[in-house]
Formats: sequence, structure tokens, C-alpha cells
Amino acid sequence: MKTFILCGMLIALVHIAGGTTSGHSNESDELMVGAARNFLAALTWEQRKQSVFPFSQEEWGKWHFIPMRSRIGLPYNQMEPGQVRLADALVASGLSRSGYYKTKTIMSLEQLLLELERASGRESDMLELRNPDLYYFVIYGDPTTEGLWGWRVEGHHIAFHFTIDKGSIRATTPMFLGANPHLVLQGPQKGLRVLHKEEDKARALLKSLDGKQREKAILAPEPPRDIFTSNARAVEFSSVPAQGLKRSEMTATQHGLLRALIEEYIHNVPPDLAKARQKRVAESGDEIYFVWMGGLEKGVGHPHYYRVHGKTFLIEYDNIQNNANHVHSVWRDYESDFGRDWIAEHYRQDH
Repeated sequence: MKTFILCGMLIALVHIAGGTTSGHSNESDELMVGAARNFLAALTWEQRKQSVFPFSQEEWGKWHFIPMRSRIGLPYNQMEPGQVRLADALVASGLSRSGYYKTKTIMSLEQLLLELERASGRESDMLELRNPDLYYFVIYGDPTTEGLWGWRVEGHHIAFHFTIDKGSIRATTPMFLGANPHLVLQGPQKGLRVLHKEEDKARALLKSLDGKQREKAILAPEPPRDIFTSNARAVEFSSVPAQGLKRSEMTATQHGLLRALIEEYIHNVPPDLAKARQKRVAESGDEIYFVWMGGLEKGVGHPHYYRVHGKTFLIEYDNIQNNANHVHSVWRDYESDFGRDWIAEHYRQDH
């Protein structure tokens, strides 16, 4: 499959350091602008018409992570091999090594799902959607160092959004990662659990809680049907209940466990972009809540959900569908999702 190709050039892209908040050019900025321009330069005129659109907040905010959805953009399966590599270079420009590994492995699970559903005798339109090459690339605006633009890659269980203004990466959210199956139960990949740290680090925190802390953290014996925010365009701090165990009610050891869990999501992007996320978490101070719903046992058959909710950011995770072997996770930023705060500032300055 085209999307399984991993080359040294892409891995090298994700060894990045620096800072994004100053507005000055740094390595991630330069890599992303260059990767977007290289990708566009390799496309035919027809492919450009399919993948490039004017920057519109209305269209920019339309997204989802389900397979059964009509999507705009250019998918891998309509690219030549060289274009696939340049598309992957664009993906790598916004991710860390671990984030890139998770992304490509999640995409590969579509082939596994196809094989499992065929083996079960299932015949439906869903089989056509089980394709690791059905991930769509869209660029909104013109990828230069002068103006405002953004890009997205989206498909089943992957939805990444990056907003760039005047050559600097201003926003990296919403960022959605999912996995089906969460744990591969059979075949050559048996035992693979691509998002295992997202679960294990939350369980380590849960396990550390005493009885009174658990009474606050565990809100319900049953999990919700899915993450609460789904594909909402905007999420606000006030719209998420201030429930659960507050950071200020945790011990120093538990502070470390909570930080390790949050940093698993932070470090899906390169170090310089991660610094911006860390700053946002720091702005929440002790106003951070940990919530758990559902089963306490680990393994298939025990559906569960957790949330880490700060004044500036939101993490949601669930493992509910397919007998609790199907994960959804998302990182949201109340002000910067889709670069809303930077877009507002851009129009104030330039218009």
C-alpha cells in the first residue's frame, strides 16, 4: 500500500527544536511551509482544483473522524507514488516521531479491518471504506510566509488541523487520533495496541487514587456513547462540566502521573509546537479536572472513558465500541481550535 511507505527523510523531519510563540521563523514553520509548497508543486492542475480551496472559516471548521462521510480533498489513492511521499512529508512536518508512528499505524489498521470483515463474511458498502489510502488532504489558502492559510488531513480515525499565519504555525488543533482495533487479537500483528500509552497512563493515575479521590473522579459506572464533544466546531470551558478530581486535590506523585498523561497528547507534535501546548496547560494552573466513567478493569470487554479538562484545553478518550476494543481520543484548545484566536487577530491587523 502507498501509505505504508516509511522513508528516512520523513523520520528526519520530526527532530525539531525551538519555539512557536514569538512569531519568529523556526524549523517547524519552515518545514511545514516548504512541505506544503512542495506537495502542491507536484500536483496536476486537476489535482490542485481538488485539494486547494480559499480560506473560509465556515469550510475550515467542517471535520469528522468517521469513515462514512463525504470528504473534499485529494486522497492518497489518487496520487502518484512521488506525490504520496510529499504528502507524507507534509504530515511529518506537524508531528513528532511518536505522533507520526501513531498516525501511520492507525492508517494501516484500515487494511486489517478490511481483512477481518471479509473473513467474517461481511458484505456491505463499508468494505469499500476500509482502505488505508482513503485519507484526504486539503489546503485552505495559499501556503506562503505572508498570509493566512491552513491544511488538514482527514479520514477514519485521523483528523489533523494546522493554522499558519505569516509563516508561523499558530494552531495545531483539533487533533483526533483513534484506533480500531485498539488491541489486535489475532494474526501477524497480534498484540499491537497503538494508543496503549493513552490508556495505560490514565489507568496509572486512576490506580493511584484513594477512596475519597475516586468518589470525585469516577462520575458514573457506565461510559457515555462516545466522546462528548464529537466533531463540534467550537468547545468552550464553560460547556464542559467542572466535575471530577481537581489537580489541587492530588498528591505530588499524582501531579506527576497527571502530567505524564497530558504530555502523551502534547508530544504528538514536535518539541517547538509542544512548547506552545505546554504553555496552554500551564495557564490552567490547578484548574484541571480528571474524570473517569465506566469499567475499572483493563482489557477487551470493559468499556471506559476519561477526560482531562483544564481552563484552556480538553482531552477526551473513550474505548467503548466493538466490545471496548475501539478507541477515540482528541486534544482541543478552547481559544485556538482552527486558529480562531489568530484568525481574529489577523483580520484586526490586516483588514
